[in-house]
Amino acid sequence: MIIRPELVAQALRDLPDEFTSHDVIEHPSVMRAHPNVDRSQFAIALSNMAHEVGIEKVDRRSRGAQVWRKRGAAQCNEPNEIRPPVRTGHWRSLQLLEATADVRLFLDRYEAELGSPVYLRPAERGLTVVPLAPTSPKLVGIGREVTSSSGLSVDPIELATAVASWRVEAPRAEVKPEEQFSISMMSAALRSRLTLPLDGVLFVCNEWRLPSGQRVDLVGVRPEDRRLVVMELKRKDDLLPSARRQGTAYAEQVAAAGDELLAFFGRLARAMGGLYGAPALHEDFEIDGLPPLVAVGSAESRRLSWCVEG
Repeated sequence: MIIRPELVAQALRDLPDEFTSHDVIEHPSVMRAHPNVDRSQFAIALSNMAHEVGIEKVDRRSRGAQVWRKRGAAQCNEPNEIRPPVRTGHWRSLQLLEATADVRLFLDRYEAELGSPVYLRPAERGLTVVPLAPTSPKLVGIGREVTSSSGLSVDPIELATAVASWRVEAPRAEVKPEEQFSISMMSAALRSRLTLPLDGVLFVCNEWRLPSGQRVDLVGVRPEDRRLVVMELKRKDDLLPSARRQGTAYAEQVAAAGDELLAFFGRLARAMGGLYGAPALHEDFEIDGLPPLVAVGSAESRRLSWCVEG
């Protein structure tokens, strides 16, 4: 198999500064040229041409694929460096999510093909497409991130290829009961105007990465008092004391991040409200008050409960 460097270079122009080998393989121009490409062979070919196309490996993997970076792209050189709470890529993803009509058409196409709800997570690298299939062993993204408005136009071949690949890869993932619990709650929320099983709390996003690099399992809002809610999930009830400590620490990090993060989550809540018909998250909705409320839950009991209220 011969992969032309100019074909890869063309795909790279549409990808963010950090990307995976799967992102390159699933680019429409690459799929058209190599519809039946072997992923392991492609990864080797990509390594061989890395210098020529101007990319370098990053010491981590994402969704089972090697992460790459365009040479010269900004990066954190110190392992303990604290990054800003909201970065340019997050705002760009949020702006894409606010294109309600285009996003709804995109989701309808994916959901029809998959037969399950699909969630778009606003990440720094773009909108991550996450199927919420009840049979999924954990949260496993599908295809490549949406990084531009043109990415919301679904190519039928790209969609079919991405879904076929996901159906092969997802069952191989390690089973994580806490993520299965999260999937069930998110799936129900997207079908019920974002309602979560916790005292008037509405779903906003999942797996939000804090400045420390740690991730909040679920983020929600309680519209009645405009409070942000962070939720930590565990697989068993006997881990709930740890979840409470962890959730409280996450709430402190969110509070320390201050107004910018609250402004982002407020705008994200309004976008989600418009997309899923949640009238409480109207165009004037704002989040008010810190620190956030904290809730915990376990896959064993399959319920959420408050940890700290204010």
